[in-house]
Amino acid sequence: MPMVLAAITVFIQACFIIHVYKTGRPYWWALIILSFPVIGCVVYYFSEIFPGTQEARKAEKLAKALGKKLSGDKEFARKIEEVEICGSVDNKISLAHECMERGLHDDAARLYRGCMTGLYADDPNLLLDLTAAQVEQQNFNEARATLEKLLAKHPDFKPNDARLLHARVLEGTGDNGGALRLYEALLPVYVGLEARYRHGLLLKKLGHTNQARAALESMQEHARKHRVSHDNELAWLNLAKKELV
Repeated sequence: MPMVLAAITVFIQACFIIHVYKTGRPYWWALIILSFPVIGCVVYYFSEIFPGTQEARKAEKLAKALGKKLSGDKEFARKIEEVEICGSVDNKISLAHECMERGLHDDAARLYRGCMTGLYADDPNLLLDLTAAQVEQQNFNEARATLEKLLAKHPDFKPNDARLLHARVLEGTGDNGGALRLYEALLPVYVGLEARYRHGLLLKKLGHTNQARAALESMQEHARKHRVSHDNELAWLNLAKKELV
């Protein structure tokens, strides 16, 4: 048994030493591996090989996500405190955005409405953000009224974002045909995967199973082709993958 373990150790050492020379690592790694058969191999692996593996990338991503989650409450508390100290429009908007990210859509809508006075009464960003909050609340009639005000006051403001919200309002109020036409019109021009995902989801809801699968698979192909890597876009991609299972 000791001979077998020794043979395995020598074989592993040889593999690592070959790796050192093939990859152009510093030659002193070979000396460490030879001098400390087990520990040297372990140290070399975690120092030179592991950081470039898929597992390392996953571990790094998880660590970042956990760090963001742990610091999120502090950031949220800080923004609440800023509004309490100084209820400026900028502070309220910042807090509203944070509420939207956390799914606190009622609070976000109240904050957006609270900002819409005086010079900000018809602010296009606030109107668009309030529409989004109302859609997430499923207050589709209110969202329609806010969107109509946006289109009347600022017809050219972020037209694709406004059209996506319009499609969601139509879907929410039962006009699936109108929503489907709007989603389809958005596919060639909308930057991001949300329109593609919602289009596929509506097709599935309407019972067009094959078309829905094709739409969601096309979304994945689009993401691969354009090397989509942004976290927000990957979230839509993951939702699409779940629908394809």
